[in-house]
Amino acid sequence: QVGVITGVVSFSLSGVSADHIESAIKASLAQELNVSEASIYVVMPEIQSSRRLSTIWTVSYQIVVSTAEMSQVVSAANRVSSDMASFSSILATELVNAGADSTAVASTMNLLEFARVTAQITNAAQVSAILNSMVANTSIYLNLTLATATTTTTTTSPQLGTISVTVMDANGATHIYWANPARWNAWHPMTCPLGAVWRCACPLPAGISTAFASGPLFAAPALGHNGLGDACSTRALPKAPPRVGAILLARRGGCSFREKAQVAATNSYCGLVVANQRAGKPHRYYGLLELPDMTAGPASSRDFVDDETITIPSWLVSKDDADAIMSMSSSGAVLLQAHDVQRKPPLGDAQADDFGVRDYHLE
Repeated sequence: QVGVITGVVSFSLSGVSADHIESAIKASLAQELNVSEASIYVVMPEIQSSRRLSTIWTVSYQIVVSTAEMSQVVSAANRVSSDMASFSSILATELVNAGADSTAVASTMNLLEFARVTAQITNAAQVSAILNSMVANTSIYLNLTLATATTTTTTTSPQLGTISVTVMDANGATHIYWANPARWNAWHPMTCPLGAVWRCACPLPAGISTAFASGPLFAAPALGHNGLGDACSTRALPKAPPRVGAILLARRGGCSFREKAQVAATNSYCGLVVANQRAGKPHRYYGLLELPDMTAGPASSRDFVDDETITIPSWLVSKDDADAIMSMSSSGAVLLQAHDVQRKPPLGDAQADDFGVRDYHLE
């Protein structure tokens, strides 16, 4: 078995080719994470040709290491995510070494984001299939970690979907799941209100230009019985703790997705994760997809006015995955970080792009 570590680097830079970028990213990651360049695989889904010039580069990468090295590499990558200065300096040097114009690098390069990584353990024979699946729709991610965890060991192989969800349990085991962003995420992040220093992600971290939420995860209480609540009433939902950027987990049903997001926002939550109420593959209740696209307005609407009014980003997960997260939360505080690294365009109902077909639901 081997470990596969996945991440995304985003930066602005003009006057270079994809060949320059690939060489520089590999060399920079190798230095900063102390891995071999031969173990690093990169892809830039939006680049059609190595001769094409671009202003914004979003590079997905995967690193194949031994299981013994995983924890060290993940920790190093997450340190870079917290402080990008050193990596930015190394990347600028390696771009010049790769043949990029030094003046262009000095005047136009700006490192926008070094996203927190996800990790999984898989059989060596499956690595080729995983690397072949590095496409544009894997560069939106949602990370869930337990605050008490101290190590990183992946025990499940994810399905590759619009968002990869990483949960670390109290024993340090990491599990990866699917999720789907709400349509209103396309309008996030919204402008921070004046003086809102302690309101959610205000001010936003440097380089954040799409839907983002980070903080402890709280489960909506279920009235009258044990389980997960629907978050359909502000009175039945406890207020979020102040100054922590809390994120709410609530079950699907009982009211519309818009109402859930509005209730969560009213009670000071900074993000919403909705759990399917029923398990299993798609069926009539859910329409075409097990994880459809949540929307605040009519699915046939073309102006999306209702979605523009939702003030917190949201994501949908399956019932089975939500049950697993709920189980983990009983062992310690769960921290969540969610970031749509690439914005999912709000197409019309039943239209499709690289992210798949849109199947909009109000509740």
